[in-house]
Amino acid sequence: MGVLNESLQSRTGPAPLRLRFAGGEGTPLLASVHGEVDYANAFSMQVRIAAACRRREARGLILDVGGVDFMASCGFGAILNLQRELACRRGGMVLCGARGALRKALRLTGLDGRLIMAETPAEAETLLLYSAAGADAS
Repeated sequence: MGVLNESLQSRTGPAPLRLRFAGGEGTPLLASVHGEVDYANAFSMQVRIAAACRRREARGLILDVGGVDFMASCGFGAILNLQRELACRRGGMVLCGARGALRKALRLTGLDGRLIMAETPAEAETLLLYSAAGADAS
C-alpha cells in the first residue's frame, strides 16, 4: 500500500525543475527550463544559469521557458536578477517560448515590457545580435 501511495504522489506532485544548456564560449548560452519554477527552486535556477553563463563564457543568454508548466512570482524575480547580472557583465538576455498562462502573467505584471521577448530561440539569438551591436531590435 505504501508503494502505491508514493507512486501516486510522484505522479500528482509538481514537475521537477530541469535545466538544459547549449552554446556559450563566445556565443549566447541557451538555457532551456522545464517543469515548475516555485519558491523551493527559483533561486537555485537563477544560480545555476548564472554559473553556466560564467563557466561557458557566454555572450548573452537565451532563456527558453517553453517547457515551464508553472512559474511563481519568485521565478519572475529570478529572471529579473539574471537580466540585471547579465547587463552588468555587458551581456544581454532574451526570454523565449512563453505561452499560455505564463505569457499572460508576464503581460499582467508588466514584465513583458521590461524583458526582451521572442517566440523561438532562433529569433532570440537574432535579437541578442542586434542588441549587442547597439541597434534597435524592435
